[in-house]
Amino acid sequence: MLLLFGCFLLFTTTFGDVGTCNHTVEPLSWLTTTGRGLADWSSAGIRPNGPNYCLQGNRQDNTVEVNYHMNISADSIPLRYSRNPWIMNDDNTTQNGCLNKDPRIKYCFSFCTADLENLITKAALKFRIAYQLAAEVYENYGSPKDVAVTTIELSLTDPNAHLDVQVFMLPCWCSVYVGIHPDFGPSYLYEIQVAHLLT
Repeated sequence: MLLLFGCFLLFTTTFGDVGTCNHTVEPLSWLTTTGRGLADWSSAGIRPNGPNYCLQGNRQDNTVEVNYHMNISADSIPLRYSRNPWIMNDDNTTQNGCLNKDPRIKYCFSFCTADLENLITKAALKFRIAYQLAAEVYENYGSPKDVAVTTIELSLTDPNAHLDVQVFMLPCWCSVYVGIHPDFGPSYLYEIQVAHLLT
């Protein structure tokens, strides 16, 4: 069984500013996700054009960067983990670490509370398209004014598909990485992030 992601301490941040998100704005508490080899991405909630939430992608290069400005305490320890989609290529392997044990879920890893994780996995089973999935999660979460939902679909055919995710283990941010073999149609793999932003 392959270990497909790792967690390690992030000692320096090398991410740059995206759009109108300026990383020098106080407090210096930014979280960033970058990805390449992506099939699609979308968002719901706060618009991703700054100053506290920016999502910038290039559909020709299949790359994206997401910046969140959140309330992260100075003593919080940042982690960074990487993910790639190759778990979905092995029909004999299922690694579902989430509470939702629907047999269509082939892979699942969560940094969310149980309630939010369940809401996200149910939405991922229901919607295949990034913007529909983001809208469903945001609506079912209660449409809070300080929340951004980001959905990032990794390509299952691009050998360069990869996400780098900066993480703080705090209630202001959560993520579920879920891969699904639907009853009909091709398999798909999403990173779904929910962030409470500074406003």
